[in-house]
Amino acid sequence: MSDSEIVIAGSIARHYSSPTNNPMGYIQSIHNLMIRSVIFLLIGSRGILVAVMFLLEMNHLSAQTNIVPGTVRWEFKTSDVIRSSAATDETGTVYFGGLDHSLYALSSKTGIQKWKTSLGNWIRSSPALDGLGGIYVGCYNSNFYGINATSGKVRWSFPTREQIHSSPAVGTNGLVYFGSLDHSVYALEASTGRKRWEFITGDRVWSCPAIGPNGNIYIGSDDDKIYALNGETGAKVWSAYSARCQSSPAIGRDGSVYIGDNAGVMRAFKGLTGAPLWTANVRSSIYSSPILGPDGTLYHGSYDGSMYARDSKTGVQKWEFKTGYWLRSSPALGRDGILYFGSDDNIFYAVDANTGKERWRFQATDDMYASPTIGQDGTIYVGSVNGTFYALASSSYGGVADSDWPMFRQSASHQSRSFFAGAVAPTVNGLIVASNFEANSNRLKLYYLREPNYLYHLQFSTNLVSWLDYPSQTNSLNPAELSLRLVTNSPRQFFRVVVKKTL
Repeated sequence: MSDSEIVIAGSIARHYSSPTNNPMGYIQSIHNLMIRSVIFLLIGSRGILVAVMFLLEMNHLSAQTNIVPGTVRWEFKTSDVIRSSAATDETGTVYFGGLDHSLYALSSKTGIQKWKTSLGNWIRSSPALDGLGGIYVGCYNSNFYGINATSGKVRWSFPTREQIHSSPAVGTNGLVYFGSLDHSVYALEASTGRKRWEFITGDRVWSCPAIGPNGNIYIGSDDDKIYALNGETGAKVWSAYSARCQSSPAIGRDGSVYIGDNAGVMRAFKGLTGAPLWTANVRSSIYSSPILGPDGTLYHGSYDGSMYARDSKTGVQKWEFKTGYWLRSSPALGRDGILYFGSDDNIFYAVDANTGKERWRFQATDDMYASPTIGQDGTIYVGSVNGTFYALASSSYGGVADSDWPMFRQSASHQSRSFFAGAVAPTVNGLIVASNFEANSNRLKLYYLREPNYLYHLQFSTNLVSWLDYPSQTNSLNPAELSLRLVTNSPRQFFRVVVKKTL
C-alpha cells in the first residue's frame, strides 16, 4: 500500500499506510499555529491521516523537475557582512539582519525588498517570528526590538547594558527570551517589551536560548556553564559545566539537551536534571549549533573545518565531512535527507545526511558563515560575508526534515521551541490547538500544556458537525497527555480537543 496525499479544506495531510512509512513514527504539528486555528485528526480504515486545518495557508508543492540544485534563484546585495540567519513566514517573506545596521524583509520568491529598517548598529542576531505579525531581534547598540513584520516599524525597544549577539526564542506563553553580553538572560513580554525577568550569569552570553518540553529555557554562557531556567520566573533549575559555551542548544523529543563548547566538546544532558549523558571531543572549538535528524542523528560543525554526524544517544561518530577552513555555520536538514551548511572556505555544501558524501556545492566569493534556512519550496536562504543574500535551488521540497530540531533555531520561523514545548491558550469559543501529536500502530497520543482553571477532553465526529465525547486517558503530567486506542477497521472519525473553563 503506498502513501497518499489528501487535501482537506485547503490543507495537505499525508496518509501513512503503516508506521514504518513515517520515518519519525510520529506526526509533527506546526508550532506557529495561532489560537484561532483548529487541528483535527482523521482515523480511517487504511491507516492514520493527520489533517491540519488552520487559517495560515499551506501551498501544495508540485514537482519542479527543471530546477538544478545549487543554482542561484536570486540574490540580494547589501553593503556589509551578513551573519544573521534568515527567518521565513507564510506571507512569502524572508527576514534577516546585516552588519550594515539594517533589518531586511524580502519577497522569498523574487528577492524584491519589501522593507528595510535601520537599527543603528550591527545586527548579528537572527530574527524570530511569533506568527502574530511580530518580529524580534537584538542589536549591537545594546537594544532588543519588537518590530511589525508587515511594515518594518519598530513597536518597542528594550535597552540592555551591552551588545546583543544572541538570537531570541519565542514562547507559547507570550514571552520572548534572549541573552546579552551584559551577562544576562532576559524574558520580555512580546506584546509590550516589558521585562518579566532577568537572570544574571557569570560572564557574557553569546549563546541563543532554546525552549524545552516543560517550558524551561536552556542557554550557554562564557562562565563555563549551560543553564536551565524556569521560563515563567527565570529561577535557575540547574547549571552544568560547558567551557565558554557560545553554541546554542538543540533539544530532543525526550528532553535531552545538546550543545557544543569552546573546548571542542559536544555535550548531551538530561533536560530535567542536567545530568551528563555523554561527551564527544573534536579537534577545535564548536561554535556551530547542533541539529537532529529524524533517525536521531546529531549533526554539528567545528572550527577544525569538519561537519560531524553522531548518534545522539551515545555520541558515537557516524561520519566526518572535511571542508577547507573553519566551519561556524549551523547545518539545516532537508526533508529529502540532504544536509546544508556553509564554511569559511567560501563554499556552501550539500551533503547526504546518511553517508556524509557531497551532493553539490555553491562557490561564493567570501565566507559562508551564516546558518541556512530551507523554504517550503526547497529554496535555501543564506547570507555571506560578501554582503550578498542568496536564494539557492535545492531538492528539499517541503522544507526541513520531520525531526525534533532540524535546523538552527528549530524552525524557519526561528521560534526555537522544542517539539513538545507547550500548547497555545484556550480560545473564546472553547477550541484549542494542541502542540503535538504522536501516532504509532494502534495508539494516538496528544500532548499539551495545562492551563489553570480549565478542563480538557477529546471529542470525535463523523461529519465535522456533531461532536461527542471520546473515552480517553489522561495523566497528571505537564505537558499532559491524552491517549486513545485506535480501531483500524472503524469508520473514519475526526478528533478535536476542547476546553471548558471551570471558574
